[in-house]
Amino acid sequence: MGIHRFFYLAFIIISCVWVTHAAAEVVADMYEATIPAKSQDRQDRDDAIRLALAQVLVRVSGRTQIAESDEFPRIKAALVNATNYAQQFRFRNNPQLSDPVTGAPGQELWVKFDSVVVNKLLRENNIPVWDKTRPATLVWLVSDEHAHRDIISQDTAGMVRSALNLRSLSRGLPLRLPQMDITDRNTIQINEVWSNNEMAIRRASQRYPSDAILVGRLLLLPAGQWNVNWSLYHEGRRTDWSAAAVPLDTAVNLGIDNTAESLSQRYAQLVQGDETVVLVEIKDIHNLTDFNRTVKYLRSLSQVKAVSPQQVNAAEAVFRITTQGGRLGLARAISLSQVLSAEPLVDSSMALVTLPQPVLSQPSTLKPELIYRLAP
Repeated sequence: MGIHRFFYLAFIIISCVWVTHAAAEVVADMYEATIPAKSQDRQDRDDAIRLALAQVLVRVSGRTQIAESDEFPRIKAALVNATNYAQQFRFRNNPQLSDPVTGAPGQELWVKFDSVVVNKLLRENNIPVWDKTRPATLVWLVSDEHAHRDIISQDTAGMVRSALNLRSLSRGLPLRLPQMDITDRNTIQINEVWSNNEMAIRRASQRYPSDAILVGRLLLLPAGQWNVNWSLYHEGRRTDWSAAAVPLDTAVNLGIDNTAESLSQRYAQLVQGDETVVLVEIKDIHNLTDFNRTVKYLRSLSQVKAVSPQQVNAAEAVFRITTQGGRLGLARAISLSQVLSAEPLVDSSMALVTLPQPVLSQPSTLKPELIYRLAP
């Protein structure tokens, strides 16, 4: 075994111990928002649409303060005329918003905005757009209420779980919670999560496909407020946030908002200027089914505008991909799924075979910029 291959394999083995399995989810309804409405009067309607647009801008950009920051005066001007960005809206009753005194049904306003116009607004202000395919975050959260600690799991109900769901939906941040079944209980203890035992948490996280791990500790105070500590583990880095004596929503939002902000800075792309062509080699394409699955996946990536096969052999192919995200943006988008796994860039000789049109076999002189292996 060559020395370079030895170190490469050693790196892969070590990585398997410390890195979570990459995973991603497609966030639905990215450009929609629902806001409680005081009435159907024009002013109340316009105010609700303004709040809805602010929520959508935060979700699409990943930036928490985009609607309030003086850094973006054109964003503030757009919010004043938020109705110009709305494609559809309608009022509907919501029993959860009923007046507690009169029992009168409460109303909410659902708004759908024009995605093209919203994206254009962001890019004109040099704000990257975060794609709808987003990394999944595994959450290990312990809630300590009245000296009783619990790990929030997939089956947990109550205020903490509701706050998590509401904020993750608002931010477009896919969350995954542990099952806390017998496997989890045999792998990790509550006090290990509470003490933020990184080794134990990473070990227990191996069964859950995720791109990042968010660890939280919530402590209910006698006065009804909460102390909170959050730690985000992503790409070998740890980032911490904390707050003391805050409402539950504020405590939960601190972790979700900062996670969304951090991940958006990593994955959001500022798409401007001309499109880029990237040559991508994909191995382990053994038959027409594999080939069609690969092409379908590549075309599903939002920044990809065209996919053209340039060279095909018995077990691999080179594709000419036209993308608005550049080589780095394309690589980041692919890294979010388990369809393709990255390979090191090395020279490869390719024995050409004849395939049906429109696949064209060409001399093996193409030099791919990215190399991947198709998952089984």
